Amino acid sequence: MFRQEAVALDALRNTKVLRIPSVYALIEIPELNLSALVLEAISVSSPQPRQWFQFGQQLASLHLLNHETRYGWDTDNYLGATQQKNLWSTSWPEFFAQHRILFQVKLLQEHGRISRSLLTRFETLVADMPALLRGHSAVPSLLHGDLWSGNVLFDPQGRAVLIDPASYYGDREAEWGMIELFGGFPSSFREGYHSVYPLPEGWQVRSCIYRLYHLLNHWNLFGDSYLSACQQVLKEVGY
Repeated sequence: MFRQEAVALDALRNTKVLRIPSVYALIEIPELNLSALVLEAISVSSPQPRQWFQFGQQLASLHLLNHETRYGWDTDNYLGATQQKNLWSTSWPEFFAQHRILFQVKLLQEHGRISRSLLTRFETLVADMPALLRGHSAVPSLLHGDLWSGNVLFDPQGRAVLIDPASYYGDREAEWGMIELFGGFPSSFREGYHSVYPLPEGWQVRSCIYRLYHLLNHWNLFGDSYLSACQQVLKEVGY
């Protein structure tokens, strides 16, 4: 897990867009099933609206760097403690349907935690994904992949510092699926993002679909308290 995190931190740092902690050491002791990642210590401060605006601009600049023509990552990694499948694909709807939604649903099914009727609704959503995303130009962008307030620090100079990534190349709007999961960031962040790379029409509906991936992961990780939220999003998108 930590090896994949180190790779993602290096990839984000190499863009030179945002401040990313340096990786000092990766410690692995397989015989004891122990591992650790030693990172640069970051002193933190309380951000002001201006810093959130600048962070929005920086994230937009990151998403504008298009170094890939496919969706995925060289290796699988982790979203929290859940494996994240990243097999390369030239089709974003197929990638997101198979390696994001369906993968999480199958984990629930394997553990007997999803009803047959709800499984059918998810399977229908997966089958309809090409139609749901039709007409949307999803340029592969380097994503943080798990971008919520707990994974954003601000240093004493007011610079945003990103930690704990689950990176891959995907639709930049998928980033917003996590950003908005727990209430989102301040409005100044969105204003900063839109000032550099405005989100296209219909992004709110698509980010709702993308949010479902993270809700499913939370259901797998933290239990059935997330079931109703998953059902609500399915209902919102017509399933």
